[in-house]
Amino acid sequence: GRLMEKRRDFDWLAFAVSRVFRLYPLYLPLLVLVIFSVFYIQDWTFKDAPLQVAGQIMSWLIFDRPDINQYPQTGILISNVTWTLNYEVFFYMSLPLFGMVFLYRRNWRQTVLCLLGIYALYQLVGWEHSLKKHFLMSFLGGVAAAYWVRQPRLAAWSKTPLAGGIALIVLLLVITQFQKSFAFLPLVLLTLVFSIIASGHTLFGALTLRSIRWMGEISYSTYLLHGFLIWLMIQRTPLILPFDTTEPLTFVMLGALCCCLLIIVSSLTFLYIEKPGMNAGRKVVDWLRQRAQVRAKA
Repeated sequence: GRLMEKRRDFDWLAFAVSRVFRLYPLYLPLLVLVIFSVFYIQDWTFKDAPLQVAGQIMSWLIFDRPDINQYPQTGILISNVTWTLNYEVFFYMSLPLFGMVFLYRRNWRQTVLCLLGIYALYQLVGWEHSLKKHFLMSFLGGVAAAYWVRQPRLAAWSKTPLAGGIALIVLLLVITQFQKSFAFLPLVLLTLVFSIIASGHTLFGALTLRSIRWMGEISYSTYLLHGFLIWLMIQRTPLILPFDTTEPLTFVMLGALCCCLLIIVSSLTFLYIEKPGMNAGRKVVDWLRQRAQVRAKA
């Protein structure tokens, strides 16, 4: 959306730096916890050569999930949540090329080269785990919403009670009538809902609640951390305390406790890791600009 508004004035430097400082400040401590957990379980012994383990960790740094030090299915410790970050990285890296195709187009040669570049990025980012086309389609929903909110008639209609009612009905249909949310029809329906919300509809005030808005703020922490917290509660806690997680009541109670803890932990990580990380990103952008100005004057 901002790219469409700013066009040639879009701040690519700030965009690139901000994305790095959005993804990594929380991901790096989580990766440290994963590595610590693996070696703790394995009694601090190397089952692979240290250089091989270093290579595995490097793969994790680019959101791949190989087994670390032969610990089977290491990604399960975080419920393999980083698979979506591959799609996010692909979108960020390909956005300049998409901009040159749709907004900065000069001639057919540039368009062809940019499309080839997008395909090369698709292959590069999905080298280990191929990017699925039906997942990539969800980004088209975001593009459609960006166009939708800039159409005065559609934006005005989206704020009406009728639009809100349709959005709620469509959400209910997607939740109850479809087994896969990434199939074509559910994606189209969810795009409609997203477009209505992006146009300013609050779903009859639900999205204005402070609690709901806060859940949105901490959503990245919630997403990244929930798998590790579940693993600790379900897999590791029974080794310390006399809990039988196969018992339905115990499982439900641990799940409820896990939800409460997740909100608390996510709030803390947002305030003390994510937010400072984003602020640091802005400072890095300012520093880079100052250096560029000094070099230009030299």
